[in-house]
Amino acid sequence: MKKDNYDDYDSLNAMAEDLPFSKERSMLREKALNIADTLNDEKKQFEARINYVNDVCMEGSFPEKYFTVFPWLLAYIGKNKESDEIVTVLWYYKWVIMIMHEFPSISKVQIENALEDLRKRYNEFG
Repeated sequence: MKKDNYDDYDSLNAMAEDLPFSKERSMLREKALNIADTLNDEKKQFEARINYVNDVCMEGSFPEKYFTVFPWLLAYIGKNKESDEIVTVLWYYKWVIMIMHEFPSISKVQIENALEDLRKRYNEFG
């Protein structure tokens, strides 16, 4: 069954790649992310979240969904300090910070805390 799940994950991502940025592409990325979580494969979980951040949050026009996946990505780079993916996550982090003010439920203090966290991580990772 686990091989089937890997095949499903790969198939969903391949289908998403063939589509323009759209609701359908976003739905495929979300399904792939859910499957990645069932696999307990951290690399697939990371890949699925990066695809989700790019295709759903940025290009898919659902920026509010950053807040559902981004904490996982920050935790991942926090415990994988030698990871090549740090630069990618930090690049997206600046986009998360830039849109936070658009959400009334996010306070000024939360935005300032996130900005300070971003500064700290940028300095820490060079």
